[in-house]
Amino acid sequence: MADKKTVSIFRPGFHNPAFFLALLFCMALASGQVVSKRAERALAAMPTAKVWVFFKSGVNPDSMDTLLRGYGFRKRLTSRWLNGTSGSAAAGALDRIAGLPQVASIDIVERYAKKRPAPLRKETNVRITRDPYYGYSFDELAAMAVPEALSYSGIDSAGKGIVIAVLDAGFNLDHEAFAHFTPTTIVAARDYVAGILDTAIMFDTVVANEPGDTSDQEDHGTSVLSIIAACKPGVMMGVAPFARFILAKTELNDTVDDSGRWHEAEVVGEEDAWIAAVEWAVDTLHADIVTSSLGYRYGFTDGRIDYTLNELNGDSLRITRVADSAASRGTLVFEAVGNEGNQYPSTLSAPADGHNVIAVGAVDANGIVAYYSSVGPTSDGRQKPDVCAPGHMSTIAETGGGYRYDATGTSFATPMAAGVAALFLQYARKTGLSLSTTAINDRIRTTAAKLYGEPVAGGSGMINAFNLLTGSPGLPPVKPEPNAVLFAAFPQPVKGGELSFTLTTDNQTPADMRTGLLSIRIYSLHGELISALDKKEAEVGANTRIVWNATTRSGARVRPGIYCVRATFDGNDGIEYWGKKIAIVR
Repeated sequence: MADKKTVSIFRPGFHNPAFFLALLFCMALASGQVVSKRAERALAAMPTAKVWVFFKSGVNPDSMDTLLRGYGFRKRLTSRWLNGTSGSAAAGALDRIAGLPQVASIDIVERYAKKRPAPLRKETNVRITRDPYYGYSFDELAAMAVPEALSYSGIDSAGKGIVIAVLDAGFNLDHEAFAHFTPTTIVAARDYVAGILDTAIMFDTVVANEPGDTSDQEDHGTSVLSIIAACKPGVMMGVAPFARFILAKTELNDTVDDSGRWHEAEVVGEEDAWIAAVEWAVDTLHADIVTSSLGYRYGFTDGRIDYTLNELNGDSLRITRVADSAASRGTLVFEAVGNEGNQYPSTLSAPADGHNVIAVGAVDANGIVAYYSSVGPTSDGRQKPDVCAPGHMSTIAETGGGYRYDATGTSFATPMAAGVAALFLQYARKTGLSLSTTAINDRIRTTAAKLYGEPVAGGSGMINAFNLLTGSPGLPPVKPEPNAVLFAAFPQPVKGGELSFTLTTDNQTPADMRTGLLSIRIYSLHGELISALDKKEAEVGANTRIVWNATTRSGARVRPGIYCVRATFDGNDGIEYWGKKIAIVR
């Protein structure tokens, strides 16, 4: 039986390629060939097309360069992982190329319309915790138990020895948040945006703004990088600021597309740039982690159809296959699940549908799922996201200088999760723990802390650094103090004796008074419940106190160390959670 081919065919010498495309489509069906609907719709109006040519098993893509050039094919890049070549050719040449015995299929290079995150909902009564070391990043880092993990592991340079590839729109490395970078911090950098609109995928090594870039080209990438790499004690600390980085500029901001139109869209070639960057980072530079806050599904231009749910099965889409190929080579791949919300039946974007891709959703620092965070499942029934991380009302560095505390999107949750994975890899190497990429992926999923608030599809929890390092699920995420706050009525550290906790509010007026049941749970850093204290009819704002005598539930004195205090107040306005840490010394 004839091999099936995905091909869009034009005969030279005809003046109506759309008509003959339909005719040849019928002929292709009769001969066992298949024309993709996307290629059929998109290529009919193109005298010159940008396409992928995929080869049969055993054919080396590089060996086909001379032969394809003889048909007028102008190569953009070669993907060994996909066993194909991307380039452009006159419509009439595609039929002849499709007939070559080495060719398995032909498909278009996709064009995507940009989908920005949902508009920010301004929060009320937001308390910004400024820790002496972690600065304004404390809430989101504490939510993932990063301080506990660093204390437990003895890591003193978070991320040291780990190489992280960051794919985004550009990076301003002159920001003070990156002042700690050394000459070896940036392993390598490539700007693929410079060649996206050209015939070939060219690149330079400048990932900051260059002439021809839009003024905001480097904004998003700078903020994403800062979530992992910032080091400004007392202001902002990234999750793994002492890692080393591979920077790839693959995302083209608002620009003139190849038809001469200025619009807010991603243009032909961004998928090529993404594929080229990942293969470069993994095959050439051996990245430990790839983090990408770029996702594709909706808004195709030029009449091209969106990706359907059926295509989001982890196997159909090129960009997803490349992401999974990176994972199969031992690299951890973190991908934003998308900002399309939780509408039925599924809103995730590619390549988050990958089998071995860690798809990341967004929560706020309280563990509440963001209203815009996309969900699965994939068409083959796998739940997505795999984990969540703080991405709503997060602290970021701004490319023009300074910092902002209202970043919103799964774009910012993804580097949070990748940074936590970097801490785990660092700890694993320190302790001689050897795990496969698949085992680490499973551990990330199974040791995520259970979320407060509404569940995520599949029951995914917030990635938890302490649980990941210890392999002991169960430690709830630390919740920052809300407007109604829990204070320990003693200085830290505590030298034994009785410990009293007092409920109060920032503005103690009659309108602030709330009654309900106050429950306090005290955990060890391993997530073990040490003591449980309950007080009925507690009243917030009325100096309600509850006392702990620093003993376990069996009455034994607790050992010296750090303990997590979690409070639940079930009042007439609903359930509130908050917490803090205490140190016991003897």
